[in-house]
Amino acid sequence: MDSLGIIGLGTIGKAIAQGAHRALPQMPIFGTRRGEEALPPSVTRCVSNAALASQYRTLVLAVKPQQIDGVLREIAPFVNGGHTVISTCAGVLLQHLRELLPHAGTIVRAMPNIACELNAGVTGLAFEAAAPEQIREQVRRFFALLGEVVTVQEQHFDAVTAIGGCGPAYACVIIEAITDAGVKQGLPRSASRLFAAQMLLGSAQLVLQSHAHPAEIRDRVTTPGGCTIDALTALEDGKIRAALIAAVATAAEKSSRLARHASVPDTCAPGRR
Repeated sequence: MDSLGIIGLGTIGKAIAQGAHRALPQMPIFGTRRGEEALPPSVTRCVSNAALASQYRTLVLAVKPQQIDGVLREIAPFVNGGHTVISTCAGVLLQHLRELLPHAGTIVRAMPNIACELNAGVTGLAFEAAAPEQIREQVRRFFALLGEVVTVQEQHFDAVTAIGGCGPAYACVIIEAITDAGVKQGLPRSASRLFAAQMLLGSAQLVLQSHAHPAEIRDRVTTPGGCTIDALTALEDGKIRAALIAAVATAAEKSSRLARHASVPDTCAPGRR
């Protein structure tokens, strides 16, 4: 793609814009947002959603789910077979997007997360069955600039939302809790936060780069009669696994409810899912 139009420059729209600019600093990025808040320096403000759709062929819709129908109706007269439209809206199905944009060339669902702003995110993609391979590859290549990309069937998108989209919040709760634990043990807060965050980052890299099961890495750390086994026992006593599984299930169910209801409450903005 030679340019990008983003409708909605809230949390996730800004993350996409910032990551795209870091990866492709010469690519023009245009955008709209409600209100007069400043846009990221890498984005040129467009006067309206309709103007954006009429001028640019790759559009990212990063608005709140309850705003999506209004935006789709606004841009529909200007969207044609040359457009690729990418929606990041939780719970808004491809079929619904197609109904309101009948003349669009290709419609894609994407679920990135806010780490895309550092090109360290993960994005789930779901394509319409008729999407041409050339467009699929173009969209995959773009999001690969922002981090990892996983193409899934749309039926799995609630789980993608609950893990990939919401996941940074879970990770930050874990980092915060471990930071507080370090402070309780006497570490300065800044040092404790660095230990907690870098430990989580390094552990994730071990899993991804070694392709080992997480349990294998856990066992490498856990020596017989050592500190780690006692710590793991405390975590199991606290039902950490059950709590995390329940959190993902709750978020997935909420995403599923959004798909079932035409009226969406103002609680699941992209980036604030």
